[in-house]
Amino acid sequence: MKITSKHLTTIGVAVLSMTLSYAINYYLNLGPLNGGKPAGPVVAASLVGILGALFLKQYALASYIAAFTGMSSMAVIPSIWYAPLFGFVAGVFTILLAKLFVGYGGKAGTTSFVAVNLTLLLLIVTLGAVGVTQHSISNHFKPLTANDLDPVWIVTAVLAAVFGTVGTVVFREKVLQKQKAPNDAILGSAVVAFVSALVLPWVLPSLAAKIAAVVASGTYAGMVSRKILVADIHLAMAGAAVGLLNVLMATVFIGVGGKLGFMGLLGTALFHYLEIYGHKPAQPEASEKKPQSPSEQKPESRQ
Repeated sequence: MKITSKHLTTIGVAVLSMTLSYAINYYLNLGPLNGGKPAGPVVAASLVGILGALFLKQYALASYIAAFTGMSSMAVIPSIWYAPLFGFVAGVFTILLAKLFVGYGGKAGTTSFVAVNLTLLLLIVTLGAVGVTQHSISNHFKPLTANDLDPVWIVTAVLAAVFGTVGTVVFREKVLQKQKAPNDAILGSAVVAFVSALVLPWVLPSLAAKIAAVVASGTYAGMVSRKILVADIHLAMAGAAVGLLNVLMATVFIGVGGKLGFMGLLGTALFHYLEIYGHKPAQPEASEKKPQSPSEQKPESRQ
């Protein structure tokens, strides 16, 4: 593959967006909007996504993918000095995976998820060999507990993800597309996730961070093309699946950026294929005869 100026720009945008997302995540204080705490991963990725959708045009997707990388926990990316490396790899995978899963919700997050995991593995293998890294695979996998499978939380997660998915699609179709807004999938997802992350601490302070993450995961599924999920009911069901995945995958790939989008891709892909293969027209039985055309019909013999 020939490296072009567009490829280099994509990687540059990814490095800058990853660094900005990480900085907002851990260093930006929103004051009374979030109780004086750091902005957090959902707000960080959403802000970068909104800015990218409005101002970066054809590089908005690369920016959003890299922003998901910046959602990683400090157990994964312990310092902002790692940001250029993770952003660079995110930019490379944005280019390499550009033609895969086109139109699927969660594709951007999945690209980031792959990039973060491979970069993390690279750090474990290389820096771990000389003893200068705190990274460990075991830090990112734990067994589910009874609290993780609490029925109330399961219902809450499903409803939150459905809201994120359906809310994003409705916002895109009823507002952004009518206004011919640029990059409506990115902008729709980022705005719904951003508003949810700011409102939830005032409504459900004890669960705000967890619910905001699930809503965000739903919004990433809501980036899906209507060519992929045609029926409204399948959009809602995809959102429900994303909510369940957030419950079941809560203790695997802990803190890995892009995980929320990866679950969004699984949900939309599942119902896309159910939509295709669950509604195949019935095939005529072998014993049935096809009607003959007039030219094929033989005249009746007259006696």
